[in-house]
Amino acid sequence: MGARIFLCDLIKKIYGLRIPAMAAGVVKCVFCMRSDQGTCGEFVSKNDCVAHANCLYFAAGLPQKGSESQGLMGFMEDDVLKEVRRCRRLKCCFCHFYGASVGCAVTSCRTSAHFPCAEKHGFLFQYTGTFRAYCARHSPKQQPLSLNGHCIICLEDDVQRNRLYAPCCRNGWFHKSCVQQYATSAGIYHFKCPLCSNTERFVRDLMHYGIQVPFRDASWEYAGLFQDLLEEHKHCDAIKCVCPRGRDYVSPERSWCLILCCTCGIQGIHVSCRLPDAEGSTEIIDNWECDICILVSKRQEQQIIESFKSCKDGRVILPEGTYSQLVQQCRTNNLSIHLKRLEKN
Repeated sequence: MGARIFLCDLIKKIYGLRIPAMAAGVVKCVFCMRSDQGTCGEFVSKNDCVAHANCLYFAAGLPQKGSESQGLMGFMEDDVLKEVRRCRRLKCCFCHFYGASVGCAVTSCRTSAHFPCAEKHGFLFQYTGTFRAYCARHSPKQQPLSLNGHCIICLEDDVQRNRLYAPCCRNGWFHKSCVQQYATSAGIYHFKCPLCSNTERFVRDLMHYGIQVPFRDASWEYAGLFQDLLEEHKHCDAIKCVCPRGRDYVSPERSWCLILCCTCGIQGIHVSCRLPDAEGSTEIIDNWECDICILVSKRQEQQIIESFKSCKDGRVILPEGTYSQLVQQCRTNNLSIHLKRLEKN
């Protein structure tokens, strides 16, 4: 009895047939035999053949013969099953189970592993080109730069964790886990250097050193976080609305057309509620401000005027260049009358 159990365990260990891929409703990858996704990527299936996306990409002997819409993301089902049979003869160097599909890209290196085991033990995966994988001994290394300061992203100075250097900035560095989270969130269209905003060299080099940049838009674009910015204000905020149909009535007619605050744009008013006895001119419509913005503008004007007076009287000595900035503020805030009067004094 004991010999039979030992023989069954040995067969399972050799052929990697611990649990079928679709047994009992549990989906498992045909390569790594795991049911969780984690860093292995999403599940891809074709008939009864199920595999992680990254297990497919980094399978050493698996060619991609079709387009993305064919088979399993371009990998034909027959080729996948053939690669699975080949991997059942290869033992993982880390967990010592058979079924290792990932091999080091250096031809003289015999290191083989499952994708999760390889990632756990320092393999470097290049998510570009031919999707090569390198063991910790043969993985490409960056030229060490100064470690002064802290990680650009998390602002911690823990230099013991795996780190990468910004190829476009002299002293910029960050933890590999931090920049990977940033790349996953930003996507290929928004991923750039946090210091100098370089995109081409920054993305190319970091993908070469094992950062996966998904070819999609940023995650915040899909979450609808800025959807409210597209909503137009459709409510009259006058203290006394004279519209017979109520505050929520908006019409393209001149009298009941809704004009928005020219400063904040988040409050509106009917033209007839602004000027009950007038039709409303173009100048009035373009320059209407809500009560809150008027109050804030008056306070800003008063602060600028007081600062300008102090400067002209010699009570305050401003640094070089600040005086011209103050003059520009006066002109920007339509304080030309105050500016001319103060310049004469």
